Amino acid sequence: MRDGGKATAPRFVYTAEERELLRNLVMRYRSVIENKRTDNVSKRAKDIAWEELTDEYNSQRGIRRVTVSQLRKL
Repeated sequence: MRDGGKATAPRFVYTAEERELLRNLVMRYRSVIENKRTDNVSKRAKDIAWEELTDEYNSQRGIRRVTVSQLRKL
């Protein structure tokens, strides 16, 4: 890079359908994802929930494949 800045990927823009799907999946895993506990067991449970949620999200037809970290940022 000429300006010495960090190279970034183009911004991932979610469609309304993708946002709605994610909203529905988060509601299904809400009790785990929104748990306020920060111990290792709860952290691992949250990580597993996000992995399962991402697998379900990516299994839908017509939806672009994304990673766990991309979904968590939305």
